[in-house]
Amino acid sequence: MFDEWDDLAKNYGVTLPKVLTPKAESSTASQGWWTPERVEQASSHLQKHAKLSPIGAKGLVARWAGVEAQGGPDSVNPTSGATGIGQWLGTRKNGVPADFEGQLNHAVKELNSSESAAAKRLRAAQTPEDAAVGASMFERAEGYDPKTGRDNFVDSTIRTLKRFGVARPKGADFDHLESTYLDAQQP
Repeated sequence: MFDEWDDLAKNYGVTLPKVLTPKAESSTASQGWWTPERVEQASSHLQKHAKLSPIGAKGLVARWAGVEAQGGPDSVNPTSGATGIGQWLGTRKNGVPADFEGQLNHAVKELNSSESAAAKRLRAAQTPEDAAVGASMFERAEGYDPKTGRDNFVDSTIRTLKRFGVARPKGADFDHLESTYLDAQQP
């Protein structure tokens, strides 16, 4: 399935984000900055301090690891200047610490104040899609629609959650979420 994405990226000169794959999880050297231990540390921190549901916490971490900041807390977007695991910009970037724990605390502070709508969604998240939409509401990236809470990276976050081993509910079909969502938007 992912070979098709690699072919598309190669043919169109697009660089796809690096995410944890089952193969990568077998070797610390090949999995990048977001090791299973760091994923668990971040997820536990968000559950404990922001009171996110387990799947909501994993959803936000999946967003950071698979979309926003594959390089961890030192990540900087060369185009926008967004920094850190949350790729903070503008006034949200003020006071973001350089270290991982500090950035987790900054995210918690936002979830418990200015990002309360995202926090509400992430606290109630029971499915990968709920978690991915909550993460989208926190990031508000390219294509963000405030009516739906979705941006262009919801499906990527769901795929990363799947790689993290987050089980889908019985009857859910991860491979068709995007088309299901688009079908539902038709008048």
